[in-house]
Amino acid sequence: NRNFVSDLARGRDVLDAFSYSGAFSVSAGLAGAKSLTLVESSRTALELAEKNLALNETGADAELVQGDVFEVLRAWRQEGRRYGLVVLDPPKFARTRAQADKAMRGYKDINMLAMNLLEPGGVLATFSCSGGVDVQQFSMAVSWAALDAGREVQVVRRLGQPEDHPTLLSAPETEYLKGLICRVL
Repeated sequence: NRNFVSDLARGRDVLDAFSYSGAFSVSAGLAGAKSLTLVESSRTALELAEKNLALNETGADAELVQGDVFEVLRAWRQEGRRYGLVVLDPPKFARTRAQADKAMRGYKDINMLAMNLLEPGGVLATFSCSGGVDVQQFSMAVSWAALDAGREVQVVRRLGQPEDHPTLLSAPETEYLKGLICRVL
């Protein structure tokens, strides 16, 4: 997934929200991103991301921001910031199906904020690792986000977990990683 997303980063300003250790940003920087903005709530994770960016000599200008991703993106929407590529890779919003409704609201909100920050024709790479939310639910949350953002959104690719994370037909929640690559018009 990181390799695929990095191919979309060349020449773009990239926002990596929920960046954790910066793996998406490192890949994007090495692929030729113009700039990198990493947002993460954990100071420890941001320090690790800063080290990873330095070790990999990405060459892209990087801004690291500690804060609640929802709040930071809301503020940047008000400022009118724009990006060519936004990566959303949040932690689990729902560990179980009982938490799915609350998670759906979170996925809709964060995707709507991301869409508001994308320049026309920009790319949204959005992911969910919640076992309690299935592929259809996640896609529906992104669809609701597009409606609320007033943006036309095309899904250009669906992504998932790698082959070394097989799913059990008897336990659908084992298909935990879902991803959409979207063009936002």
